[in-house]
Amino acid sequence: MIAGSDASRTDALCSASMVLELQDEVCARGIYEAILPESLRPPSRSRVKLKQEGQALLIEFEAEDVVALRASVNSYLRWICALKNSYQTLKEKGP
Repeated sequence: MIAGSDASRTDALCSASMVLELQDEVCARGIYEAILPESLRPPSRSRVKLKQEGQALLIEFEAEDVVALRASVNSYLRWICALKNSYQTLKEKGP
């Protein structure tokens, strides 16, 4: 669930930021650690900054154009959704 988002365009760069409130801190930490390596090797047209605060993930996107911004946002949201669903399935099955 997106708690808040903001998109803007400045100095020929496109940017967006969002805060995702997850079900608990363990889920947020797991997702953060799983997608962090992706943000450390960005494609040439976009960059992503990640931060975890409690059960929230803060994500800031910056790209050279709208197409690159959209691709980056969509990729991260798909990864986060898949990881969240995996976490929920494992949590329901128990140890």
